[in-house]
Amino acid sequence: MTSLQQTGIKQYVNKVMLIGNLTQPPEFKQLQNGGTVARVKLATNKSWKDRATGERKTAAEYHTCDVWNQLAETLQK
Repeated sequence: MTSLQQTGIKQYVNKVMLIGNLTQPPEFKQLQNGGTVARVKLATNKSWKDRATGERKTAAEYHTCDVWNQLAETLQK
């Protein structure tokens, strides 16, 4: 039982799908326990309609994601 479970706080898993472009090649690290971690920097675009002007706007958002173990090894291939 984790400390969160002991305090009565429920744990939730959030799943997110980001579709975008890599801003640079992934960085890979080997962990002491033999696992692999990859750091991926991703750019996504969002668009919306401005309520005041009715104009369509877009903006880029940047994300840094850490990918672990089997998925990181797949990225390394």
